[in-house]
Amino acid sequence: MSDKLGPQLVDGEVADVSATEMGALEMLEERVRRALEMIATLRAERNRAVSEKEQTASTLEKLSSEQKKSQAERDQLLAERDAARKELDETAKQHALALAQQQKTAATGARTEAEMQKLREELDGLRVERKQVRVRIEKLLGQIEVASGQ
Repeated sequence: MSDKLGPQLVDGEVADVSATEMGALEMLEERVRRALEMIATLRAERNRAVSEKEQTASTLEKLSSEQKKSQAERDQLLAERDAARKELDETAKQHALALAQQQKTAATGARTEAEMQKLREELDGLRVERKQVRVRIEKLLGQIEVASGQ
């Protein structure tokens, strides 16, 4: 039996290709086919990775934008909180001043009430004394009339 498969044309000459050479060529073809499949698989994986990278970059950009927006909202809320605290402090100061004024007014009112009570009592005393003086004067006038009428 011969290893030769038949005549082949190489560089214009007929050459016999042996069965081992054919097996080697078939193995080489198989390796080339697997290499091409691997290249196609790697390209597909690379394309998926690039697409995933672009999606990740887009998501990251959106998150960064949302973070900036959230920070701006937080800053605004902090400013509003600080303004509210300042207003509350001012209101508390005004309340304390009003309370002190009210207490001062109440104390003044109590003193005034005591003075008025004292003045009422003095006035009542003066009225009683005036009545007594009137009664004496009327007695004296009555005695003068009696003495001058005699």
